[in-house]
Amino acid sequence: MARKDISSAMIVCLIATFAGLAYPTKIQCSSYEDVFVLGTKAANQAIKRLGTGYGERILLITNAGHVRIGGMDSSPVLDALVKATGATQGKGNLLSLHDAPDKPLFFFFYDATHGEAVYIESQGFPGTPFSKEAFEKGLLALSQKPEVFEQKVKDKVFGGNEFRLLMITWLWDRGISMELRNAILFHDHFCPGVTSGYYIAKYLCNEFPVSKGESYYIIASPPYCKDDALQAILNATVGKRSMAVIPLSESDMACLSAEAKDAAGIYFRYNRKEKKGNGIVLGFLWDRLRSAAGFTTGRKASLTDTLKLTQWMIEHEDEYKSYIRVIKEIPLEGGLTPEDFARPDVNPYLKLGLWEGRCSQ
Repeated sequence: MARKDISSAMIVCLIATFAGLAYPTKIQCSSYEDVFVLGTKAANQAIKRLGTGYGERILLITNAGHVRIGGMDSSPVLDALVKATGATQGKGNLLSLHDAPDKPLFFFFYDATHGEAVYIESQGFPGTPFSKEAFEKGLLALSQKPEVFEQKVKDKVFGGNEFRLLMITWLWDRGISMELRNAILFHDHFCPGVTSGYYIAKYLCNEFPVSKGESYYIIASPPYCKDDALQAILNATVGKRSMAVIPLSESDMACLSAEAKDAAGIYFRYNRKEKKGNGIVLGFLWDRLRSAAGFTTGRKASLTDTLKLTQWMIEHEDEYKSYIRVIKEIPLEGGLTPEDFARPDVNPYLKLGLWEGRCSQ
């Protein structure tokens, strides 16, 4: 990296100190510089391989900002990528995926003009050689080549990130809404389950909106990928006590009444100050959706099937209401609150009369 860029990185660190935005010690500033250099090296290497210039139509996906590299915060990588490529989070072409801190740091660069991609992975301290590098032509065409795609997944050409990188790139190239982007970044990949959560969030905002003073309270039961989307889009999180998670086993699912077999959660809008609100039980019509998408119900889905179903759901996202139904409306009367349906000794479906009588609580 050029001395000028190193100095720029140090200046950012010092400005943060004097502005009171951070209080980096000498060691922390040194770490910022080292990690900034690592990000610059990866960007320069990818740009050279792709033959892409600064500011051109390029997508960057990384888990920087979530993982540690050599024990250090990887966030400075994001600054380096902005400086080296012109990609930014505000433009929507620099995406930082949620990940566990012990995972390898990866960089993914996609040149939309030529359909080429570079994947770089680093598992050591800044300054050590990259642990993995890969180049791929015709990336988006892989979704039309099931055998080729699934072999690349098996070979882990992108370090085990093949599915999520291909799907996110496909969506970005098509155009991605802020809401869905936030859901994907939080969940760390794009799949039918997350997309169903996106559908449900759209349904709630348009068909069951909150009024002034109200907020959503969600009982995620059964919980699956949809609930990460709902937390990210609606800010209804478990930690803020806006969501309760109640797992349902296969035997539990069999105990749901016939009208609730496709249950996808219980949703309340509630004004805590006025102690007023109501709720609905929603069902997600997976069988209808799969049939509309051309998939046979009951057949075990391959990875390519999952990819194609996700794509179909986005191509038909304006039809979201066709795959969601209200199973039951819930008036909150007599002092009832949403939490009364999610207490440790309460089965909300039994309480709502949506549980088979033959089943014990």
